[in-house]
Amino acid sequence: FSFFGSKVHLNTEIDNIEYKFNNPKHVQEPMIKATVDYFLGYSKNPCSALDGLTVMNILNQLKKSEH
Repeated sequence: FSFFGSKVHLNTEIDNIEYKFNNPKHVQEPMIKATVDYFLGYSKNPCSALDGLTVMNILNQLKKSEH
């Protein structure tokens, strides 16, 4: 599912539920600013390589569960 969409579908053996929600305005802006500040040398890296590897492993598990 899209992390920045406005709804999430939960499909189970018993029911299919759709959750609708409103994203906050400029939801990505704080991370974009932190990343830009890091590359400009103003702050520390907002996401370590270990954090990135953890997210990649989670996404790979989600991808495997789709099949």
